[in-house]
Amino acid sequence: MTVFNLAVIGAGPGGYVAAIRASQLGAKVALIERAEIGGVCLNSGCIPTKAMIASAHTLEAVRGAARFGIVVPDGAAFVDMGRVVARKDEIVSGLRNGIATLLKGRGVEIVKGSASFSGPGKIVVDGDALDAENILIATGSTWIDLPGLSTDGETIVTSDEALRWKSLPKSVAIVGGGVIGCEFACMLSAMGSEVTIIEATPSILPPVEKAVSRLLARAMKGKGIRILTGITVKEAKAEDGRALYELADGTKLDAEKMMVAVGRRPLTKELGLETAGVALTDRGFVKVDGHFATSATNVYAIGDVIGNPMLAHAASA
Repeated sequence: MTVFNLAVIGAGPGGYVAAIRASQLGAKVALIERAEIGGVCLNSGCIPTKAMIASAHTLEAVRGAARFGIVVPDGAAFVDMGRVVARKDEIVSGLRNGIATLLKGRGVEIVKGSASFSGPGKIVVDGDALDAENILIATGSTWIDLPGLSTDGETIVTSDEALRWKSLPKSVAIVGGGVIGCEFACMLSAMGSEVTIIEATPSILPPVEKAVSRLLARAMKGKGIRILTGITVKEAKAEDGRALYELADGTKLDAEKMMVAVGRRPLTKELGLETAGVALTDRGFVKVDGHFATSATNVYAIGDVIGNPMLAHAASA
C-alpha cells in the first residue's frame, strides 16, 4: 500500500492549494474529493456567481447605451438564461481543468470518493483504507437549513440551484440579506426579476458598518429591490409552482422562486471526527491552534471547516 506524507480531505481553495504546496516541498500527497475539484468557490460560489453578474452588468450597459450615442430599440435587449448559464459552465469547466492540470503536474494523486476517519490518524475512502502520515481536513461548508424553510431544489432553493436556472423567474424572494443574498438580489434585479429581500436583523449586511449598509440599501431600493428588515420568515412552502411564505408578523406573500441564503455550516458530520479524537468548538467548527493543528496528533484543518473568515482566499492563505 502506498504511504502518503499528507492526505488532504477536500479539493477546494484550501485543499488543492495545500496539496500543491506540500508537493512543491517534496511531500507525496493524496487529495481526496467526493465531488468536483475546486470546491464551493469554483463550482457553486465565487466564480460562477461573478460570471453571471458579468452578464447582468453587460445588460445594464446595453440598456444605458443611448447615453453614449448607441441606440438599442426598446425591448431588444433581454436575458437568455440558458446562454448565461452555458457561459458560466464553460468558465467553471475551464478553470477546473486548469487546476487538475496543476495537480497532475505536481504529482498530486487525486482520489475520488468520500473520506472518513476509522480511528486516530486513520482514514478510509469509500471503505478502503488510505495510509497517510499527516491528514489535513479541508472539507468546507454547506448551507444552513432553517425550520419551516426546507428547500426542494426547484421552487425553494439555495444559490446552488439558482446558478442553474435556465429561465429567469419573474419574482424572487431572498431569505437572508447577507453578502450572498444581496449579490444575487442585485444580479437578478438587473436581469429583470422582481426581488424581495427578507433579513432578520435591523439592516442588510449585518457584519458591515451601518453607513455602508445604509448606502447599499438605498442603491438597491433605487433599482427597485424591496428590502424587509427586522423580520423573519415563519414558514414557506411550494404550491402550484410558486413559493408561498408567511412572515413572523402574519403577512402572507408569494413569489415564483424563493432562495434561502441564511449562512453556512461546516461539513463535518460524515467525517467521524469523534473516532479520530478531533475536538469541535461549541458552534461545530473544527478546533485548531495557531498552526492549524487539531486536538488529534498529525491531523490539521483549514478553511471554512474551522470557521471565520469563511472565504476562499482565506482558506488558500
